[in-house]
Amino acid sequence: MKPAILTRGLRKEFRYLNPSSNRSTSDQWLDYIISFVTGKNVSGLGVERRHAIAVDSLDLEVERGEFFGLLGPNGAGKTTSIKMLATILTPSAGEATIDGYDIVRDCEAVRATINVVQSGAWLGFDHNVSIRWNLGVWGRIYGLSRREAARRTDEVLEAVGLLDRAEETSGVLSSGQRQRLALAKGFLTQAPILLCDEPTVGLDPNAAHAARTLLKDEVNRKRGQTVLLTTHYMQEADQLCDRVAIMDRGLIIACDSPDRLKGSVSACVLVLDVTGFPADGLSAFKKAHSSWHVVERLNQEGDGSIRVLITGTEPEASVVNAATSSGAYVTTWNRGEITLEDVFIALTGRRLAS
Repeated sequence: MKPAILTRGLRKEFRYLNPSSNRSTSDQWLDYIISFVTGKNVSGLGVERRHAIAVDSLDLEVERGEFFGLLGPNGAGKTTSIKMLATILTPSAGEATIDGYDIVRDCEAVRATINVVQSGAWLGFDHNVSIRWNLGVWGRIYGLSRREAARRTDEVLEAVGLLDRAEETSGVLSSGQRQRLALAKGFLTQAPILLCDEPTVGLDPNAAHAARTLLKDEVNRKRGQTVLLTTHYMQEADQLCDRVAIMDRGLIIACDSPDRLKGSVSACVLVLDVTGFPADGLSAFKKAHSSWHVVERLNQEGDGSIRVLITGTEPEASVVNAATSSGAYVTTWNRGEITLEDVFIALTGRRLAS
């Protein structure tokens, strides 16, 4: 059986013109327009042609019924990947199939096979009519009968907690409620494959939890739909995904189940409960041990905890001694659990999120 999603060497490069900053604004616009119309970087125009690679040689294989995650920081190429798979963007190179259909040659068949949930998807709603009417129209566009569209509208609105707002317009909803409305639109039909691009961004913790439960329990497990999720929330990827591909700067740098990814890291985490850790002492502690990755949760008095990820070979006691030497009183310390962010740090030397 063919995979639900298969990509080989998928690449997206964006080309753009960059007028010289040494020229006036009017000259820059003139240079830009002339170069855009002619398609050439004519000598003396002061316009530089540049390119940016958003996705580079993406190789993915997502099995049917799998909950697969693309985890990475903002700018890693996750959204561009989703847009290529959804036929919104045309790849610069490589190939990909969705449910066996080529995303370039068979784009109409691909669109009939997928549903897409994107951040900001509520912008496609008409603010002059009710939410119920909007979803009913989208249901009809998706091929549902009038009766089925009405039934599904009530079901999805109840699932995302907006049934009591059905007769209002999307214009009066908060940003979090609008994102829930975008989820409702994506759940209207039961396409074999659901592409979700950071669907819980902007949701409060309760709404985000409800959305994740709906995606995992209802969409993936009960309906058997294949889900491809992009996220920069490590807990979300760990909680939901059967497998995770970690993306950085357009490349996949690791791919496996969350447990195996965390088990592959040669590192340890220490959590120290401290009191009276002065701010200057904490700064000196970080500076003296720059290879350690430190996250502190301290109040103004310096009481709380610090979490230290060690990717080298230093003994655990050296962390406690270093903290004590920097002015902290260590009350207790213990080993912590490796997270997917720790995996990202071990692979790149940078944090997943700033």
